[in-house]
Amino acid sequence: FRVRAVNKEGESDPLATIGDGFLTKNPYDVPGKVDKPELLDWDKDHVDLQWKAPDDGGTPIEAYTLEIKDKHGKWTETMRTSGSETSARVGNLKEGEEYQFRIIAKNKAGYGEPSYPSDHIIVKPKHLAPYIHREDVEDITVKVGQPLRFIIHIDGEPPPKVIWSCDGKPLDSNTVVENEDYITKFTVTKAIRKQSGFYTIMAVNESGSDSVKFEIKIKGKPGKPEGPVEVSDIFEDRVTLNWQPPEDDGGEPIDHYELERMDTKDGIWVPCGKSKNTSFE
Repeated sequence: FRVRAVNKEGESDPLATIGDGFLTKNPYDVPGKVDKPELLDWDKDHVDLQWKAPDDGGTPIEAYTLEIKDKHGKWTETMRTSGSETSARVGNLKEGEEYQFRIIAKNKAGYGEPSYPSDHIIVKPKHLAPYIHREDVEDITVKVGQPLRFIIHIDGEPPPKVIWSCDGKPLDSNTVVENEDYITKFTVTKAIRKQSGFYTIMAVNESGSDSVKFEIKIKGKPGKPEGPVEVSDIFEDRVTLNWQPPEDDGGEPIDHYELERMDTKDGIWVPCGKSKNTSFE
């Protein structure tokens, strides 16, 4: 720059600035980029955020703008805080919805660059006692050899630990249980009789517990009658036979017993009668 003095008689010689010139600019810049905000806490209707103050650009940060985006939406302003605050609670959120957040710092020069987005978070209760969905569980009857499959949903925060038992004992090796967060899966490829019983599902977390009991009946052919076969009251044309019922009735009451006899001369078994009880004459 240079400057001249002027009066009615004319202009003076100019007085110029010393040096080769200079670049004009503001004495300060917009704030730097805020680091990725941290998710501190949450519940069914809010999320608590925290962030670190960025470089202030040479003049104090006046405010922070918080932006929010749901899973399918666009970034929109949700609230503002003063420049001295580096944490905030974002409220009025929808339970079960997934959100992300980002922060923008502002000073006298303007707005800085938006922060990197926070981690995704689904808004839900942070502490919730377990609840096993009863509609996923029912008493069931199948035949030996058939498959069994249950997929059971379980609520609770934090995700509950799930324990299965049958008649108070751990499940056998033929049963497959897969536990995931909020879901437990029960699979039997081919049912066997010994898997019949009363099953209990127990879900536990730091907020409480829940349990459900249901019955699985697996039906099949009865086992072999218990022996020995006792022969008594032997006469020329008749004898009396006695035996014990089978240890396993196959899941259904024994309807009757079928008896056969063999002539030792030809070794052939032939039917000789039926009995409703464990004796026959």
